[in-house]
Amino acid sequence: MILVTGATGLVGGLVTNSLLARKQSIRLFVRDEQKAQKLFPGDVAEIVRGDYDDPESLRRAMSGCDSLFLVSADNPRQVQQEQDAASIAVEQGVTHIVKLSSSDAGQRPYNWSVAHADIEEHIRNLGVGFSFLRPHFFMSNYFSLLGKTLDDNHRLRVSAGNGRITAIDPFDIGECAAELLSIRPPLNDHALLVGPDDLTMSQVASIISDTTSMPVEFVDVNHTEYETELIAESPESGQDVADVYREVRDGTMVVQSDSVSKILGREPRSFVDFAQDNKRSLIDALNIQR
Repeated sequence: MILVTGATGLVGGLVTNSLLARKQSIRLFVRDEQKAQKLFPGDVAEIVRGDYDDPESLRRAMSGCDSLFLVSADNPRQVQQEQDAASIAVEQGVTHIVKLSSSDAGQRPYNWSVAHADIEEHIRNLGVGFSFLRPHFFMSNYFSLLGKTLDDNHRLRVSAGNGRITAIDPFDIGECAAELLSIRPPLNDHALLVGPDDLTMSQVASIISDTTSMPVEFVDVNHTEYETELIAESPESGQDVADVYREVRDGTMVVQSDSVSKILGREPRSFVDFAQDNKRSLIDALNIQR
């Protein structure tokens, strides 16, 4: 039995679908049972309602499970919540924890980098098999970028200059997690997950234009101005996000790894693949009224 947390979220949902395609027995640990039933109707998966801050609900969910996919939303209690969940998993007999982490875990001062590093270290010390999936920039991040920064003329407005960034299709993250949970032994290490493309924002805009037949122009923005806007929108994370785009501009967000091909036995999906498969969502994002 495999326990999947975060099944109503982006990656957790993709992991769930990938496990179902592999005919695996799965249990979903969710806060919103009705939402989970709508996403996964019928008896395709056992659904258990609970909360990270409720240890007894975690114990009930993990009882009888062999493997755990661990993910939680960014929040002030994320570190404690995931550490407690991992400890309870081992207590209940789980032998393999696949954790969704971050490509820069422990390598940068960003809040998420520090948080994931602390959680990873805790799991390493539990004596359990583990696989830390460290995806780089999600291709799906472009949806929110489009929704927030495009004006009526479909301008992709972000402070990135001519810098390139390597991104990963979330579908491949779900596939890697499912492969490790159901077939392969624990890595007892981390896997850096990236796609095959190092793209500038101009190239991203061009691919979106070609896919949707809606002209999108990349407009570079003064970084100080962009930083001020992001911090005003989100005081807790705005600075970290601005720093990411400064790194894009500076050329330090290009990374290479063959982890996806090693785990899945195929090459990772390109941004062209992602755009074509998510054409409807891209068009919807472009049609958002400011």
